Amino acid sequence: MAQILDYQTAAGDFLKWLGLKNYAPKTIEGYRAHLGFFDRFCRERQKDDLRRITADDLKDYQKEVLAQKWCRGTKDKVLARLKIFFGYLGRRQLILVDPAEGLT
Repeated sequence: MAQILDYQTAAGDFLKWLGLKNYAPKTIEGYRAHLGFFDRFCRERQKDDLRRITADDLKDYQKEVLAQKWCRGTKDKVLARLKIFFGYLGRRQLILVDPAEGLT
């Protein structure tokens, strides 16, 4: 059986990549915090392999984000950063299908 693609490993690699792309440290910390919300969502649902995340999972997450008492800009940024994260996983061929592709 193939090793799982866990959040901690994937997010760590992604955040290092952001640093290599010269993202500002505060921006990287923002990504870390916002992606942490998704990590918590996954752990609560016992989703331990990012390759098994579906578009429906992300729609459920989107509903949860939109229900938060955050300003619209924060909600948009949380979801945009998640899309960028999954795009990164796809470009690195760590996932076969990007479940965030249809997320609006």
